[in-house]
Amino acid sequence: KDVNKIRDKMKSKGIFCGKGVLVPLHKLLNLHSKDYPISEKLFKENISLPIYPSLNEEDVKYISKSLIDSLI
Repeated sequence: KDVNKIRDKMKSKGIFCGKGVLVPLHKLLNLHSKDYPISEKLFKENISLPIYPSLNEEDVKYISKSLIDSLI
């Protein structure tokens, strides 16, 4: 599924999902993207779920259920 659509669905449920990796490792090392197609693909498709100390079990369940619903 399109990552942006998943992020939009999560946002509509009040859950902000960021981009977990801002720059792929091979680019930080000045390596060519064509040599690392899997890394490049995963970089484009990653999503960062909310995680912070004050999350309680109910929050985690809501985030998890919302993610599953967004993937369907």
